[in-house]
Amino acid sequence: MTLWFPKLIKLLGEVPDTETDELLLTVCGDVKGEQKTFERILAIMKDDRTKIRANVNAGLLKNAYILAVNKKFRDEIVSLEKECVKQGDTQVREFCRKYLSHNKGN
Repeated sequence: MTLWFPKLIKLLGEVPDTETDELLLTVCGDVKGEQKTFERILAIMKDDRTKIRANVNAGLLKNAYILAVNKKFRDEIVSLEKECVKQGDTQVREFCRKYLSHNKGN
């Protein structure tokens, strides 16, 4: 177990709930390459849109896509398609395009 993880949990108890996910999103940026730690932090997050942003920031576009589709977050998929262009992920971009073409205006 990462030594700082219990300290993070304690700190979260001192932060207002409205700021918890943003704090965790910042921490996610510091644990790139540490998949297990990243997943533990995602599990603590409450807001699904923040989880999607964390996955995008980590370059895990397929994970972000799956979560956005499961939650039917069309706006997030639109943003994700643009991010796929930036990151050069043609596969997930095509997934996004297909989803958007079949779910217009939802």
